[in-house]
Amino acid sequence: GSMHALPTAAQSALDRLFEGNARLREGIALTVPDASQREELARKQRPFAAVLACIDSRVAPELVFHQEAGSLIVARVAGNVAADAAIAAFEFAAVELQVPLLFVLGHSQCGAIASAIEIVRGGERPRGLLGEAIAALLPVAKRTQHAGEAWAQNASTENVRITVQTLLERSAPLRDLVQKETAGIAGGVYDIRSGAVTRTL
Repeated sequence: GSMHALPTAAQSALDRLFEGNARLREGIALTVPDASQREELARKQRPFAAVLACIDSRVAPELVFHQEAGSLIVARVAGNVAADAAIAAFEFAAVELQVPLLFVLGHSQCGAIASAIEIVRGGERPRGLLGEAIAALLPVAKRTQHAGEAWAQNASTENVRITVQTLLERSAPLRDLVQKETAGIAGGVYDIRSGAVTRTL
């Protein structure tokens, strides 16, 4: 399948993310840092993973993965695509902070993917930079279009795969770290109704 083995540190970081997602589904409250924890965080950040997620208000990675302040580097871009800012964030996390895991998080009911599907069906492209952002998802929408009712779901999964591929194609630093197994890269899709993240890559 598309699932590949991760380096040990990356796998243990992935396990931490999924343990957190289980806490979210159990309804366990996430605590905010108190004064002494803020003092500790002010000295140094030691995140264990970097997450690229969509801008959707329902998809906050710290909440999805039930992680406290200082745990995650987060980049958010419409449709969780490999935009320049997201690549730079992952490079900062992996190179400067030695974060062992990079994770691309897609989600169900994604408005950006829905818009791309509408455009493929003959709808209008939105004006401005939003239209350009959605245009980045057109190849994914076209590639998955024979999937009937599952079109959006299949597009979300395929989009995560393409984002990971693009991150590695466009970033020599990330490619080097992944090839050396200093960092691992994985991806999954968050179901906003069930609260579950499923690893797809």
